[in-house]
Amino acid sequence: MAQDETEYRVDLDKLNAFLKEKTTTEACPFCGTVDWTLPVAGDVTVNSLPWGKVDGNMYMAGLPVLTLVCKSCFFVRMMSLADQDIRAKLAEVPRA
Repeated sequence: MAQDETEYRVDLDKLNAFLKEKTTTEACPFCGTVDWTLPVAGDVTVNSLPWGKVDGNMYMAGLPVLTLVCKSCFFVRMMSLADQDIRAKLAEVPRA
């Protein structure tokens, strides 16, 4: 990695606080459990939903989302990260 690049991670305590503030329930809408996991592929915790056009053409980059998976029934919950201030809201911090 180049010296001018910075890796970020999501602070899970801040994420939990954010979800409690912004949502009416932490429960899974399918099974009711409140036990979620944040899937991590290597150091990546943020995904992207591809953009598509009506004619079927797709773009690799798209809407940035944070994906949570219910540990009981595996329901997938996504939260948009399109807001430019989301890093501050989720307290993403530089990786040490």
